[in-house]
Formats: sequence, structure tokens, C-alpha cells
Amino acid sequence: MDLNNIGKLGYGAMRLSSVCSSFEEEIKLAETLFDTFLKEGFNYFDTSRIYGHSEDVLREVLVKRHNREDFFITTKVNPWVDSVHSKEEALSQFSDSLKHLGLDYVDCYMIHGIQDKTYHFCEDYDLFNFIEDKKKQGLTKYTGISWHGSPQLLDKVLTQHPELDIVQLQINYFDWSSDDIMSKECYDVARKHNKPIVVMEPNKGGRLSVIREDCEDIFREYDPYSSPTSWSMRFVKTLPGILCILSGMGSAKELYDNIISIKYKDDLSQDEMSVLKKVCDKLKSDEESQCTKCCYCQRVCPEHIGISGVMVIAENLNKFPNYYDDHFDSALSQIKNNGTGYPKDCIKCGKCEEVCPQHLKIRNFVKLISDTFDI
Repeated sequence: MDLNNIGKLGYGAMRLSSVCSSFEEEIKLAETLFDTFLKEGFNYFDTSRIYGHSEDVLREVLVKRHNREDFFITTKVNPWVDSVHSKEEALSQFSDSLKHLGLDYVDCYMIHGIQDKTYHFCEDYDLFNFIEDKKKQGLTKYTGISWHGSPQLLDKVLTQHPELDIVQLQINYFDWSSDDIMSKECYDVARKHNKPIVVMEPNKGGRLSVIREDCEDIFREYDPYSSPTSWSMRFVKTLPGILCILSGMGSAKELYDNIISIKYKDDLSQDEMSVLKKVCDKLKSDEESQCTKCCYCQRVCPEHIGISGVMVIAENLNKFPNYYDDHFDSALSQIKNNGTGYPKDCIKCGKCEEVCPQHLKIRNFVKLISDTFDI
């Protein structure tokens, strides 16, 4: 399958495991959702070695049950995770992915989650030549990068590596004008280099799907039949040069909402863009962490601290300052369920912040929880 046949909506498989309690449950859910997704004319699936059982789910549900030309699979090499200590370990991920996917080639192979502070891995491990060699060997049809770094470095990379076929960017209306994420600036760089763009986090890890009631009221007043998610998806859909928009759909309701938004609804009008800006301005007044629970921070923490749990607790404290007066055990379980280490174990190495796609000051949150609960 070539890029001209890619459906506008893509299936991000990272969060499937977060809504299921077992691998068997993941398979059962994925069969229902993936089959509907394909039936509606969409075909792009995004995975990675670090997305739990994701590659195995794709093998069982897609590879074993559908014609190979009916789906497009992208997976990635992850050089910065704590389980990788050498070039050899990083490069071995490709053969591991083929094995778990049950494929003899992938449609696209990307370098995963590049940030300015982790970019050195690309050079240390010669990853650009590695993924290009896979394309020359016929083991992948396309190559790309999943990007969370600065627009300046992105411009340098695309100038030095014009052979890259696809750029995957975090784009949503909340981050469009962000000084940290710099979605618009990165989008402009990719457009300058004429690269097809795959969008990740169009709903910012679900944060734009469940929003403040007063913000939802603004949307509802203009269009009572469109969800906050639909507004987010249509914002990205309106941008020129978008190849595919990824969404981690964990239910039929989410799937159909996205299908309707992408397949049947128009691009946003100027009036609708004004409504979206009004909502965005209100949301940016919230003092929340903006954590999307991707758990990349936990992949690199040498003390294996349950950082995602820390972020949940910090958000709850922000909204309900006295909540944990009577729910201390709940705070402990949030941390235990996400790691083996505790906030007080933090050695302040900063590796978590180097890989955080949202560029959060994670160490500050860890210290807050450590000081607040003495844990």
C-alpha cells in the first residue's frame, strides 16, 4: 500500500492496554474496533515496541485475519528507553518488531519520540542510515521520524535527511501556539520540506475530549451535536498537508465519533475557528500539568518511580486540595500501580524531563508529592 491510499483517520494502538485488563481482552476489543475501522475505509495503524502488547495485538487481529494489502502498519525504533544500553540493543528492535507483528516487512519504520536532548542517540547509533538500509532491503516501504523536539532541530534534520518520507508531529488546537510544544512552528518546517504529516495527540491524550463544563457549553451553544473530540479532530483535518490523524480509540463510541468527524463533517469555518480559540484561551487558564499519561518518563527513570501516578496525584491536589486527607492509601496505590520506586527515591537526574513530549517540569511534581506525603 502506498501513501496515496492512506485513510485520513489512523489508529493509534498505544493506549489499548490502558482500557483492558488482559491480553485476551485487548484482542477481543481490537477485533470489534479494527474491523469497523477497516470497513469504514481507514487503514493506518501506529504502534511501537514500547506500547505494551500493541504489536502482538496487531498480529492477532490484523495480520492473521486480514489481507496484507488492506492495512498499513508503522512501528518504531526507541533508542532512549531504559532497556536499551547499546547500539546493538537499539537496532535489534527491528527484528523484534517483525517477530511480534508476524510480518516480513513493515509499511513504515520511524525513529521514535525524538527530542533535542535525546537526538544524540540518532547519531550515536547511526539510526538514519539504519532505517534507510531497511528501506533499501525492502523491509520497510517508508521511513520517518516521530518528533517532539524544536522546529530548529527539525529543520536541520530534514535538510540533512531529505530521504525521510514522513514526519509525525504532535498537533492540536491547544498546543498550536504553545511556546513549549511549538506545534505550528514544527508543522511549518515539515510543510517547507514538503513532507507528509502524520498527526499524533490531536486530543492531547484525551485531555481535549473531556474538558471544563463552561468550555463544553461554548461548543454546544454553537453546535449542540458535535463533541469536544470532534472539534479537535476537525481542527487538524482543516490543516493542509496532513496525511493521517492518529487517535487512540478505546471504545466504539470514540471510534464512531472520529469516523463521523473525519469522514462526514466539513473543515472548520472561520467562525468555528473563532469559537475554538475562545475555548482554547479558557482552557489555558487552568493550572493543570497537561500530562497525557504516555508513561515515557517511566521508561527512562533509573529508580522506576511511578511517575504517572505522581502526576495523577498532583492534578487531584490542584483540583481538590484536601482530597488526600482521607484518601492517603489512594495516593500510595497510584504510585505503586505505576512503578516500584517512590518520589523520595528521585535522584534528580532529569531523564524523565528529557523524554517528556509535553516538556513538563516533572521533577517539581515529584518533589511536591514527596514533600506533601513524605513518601
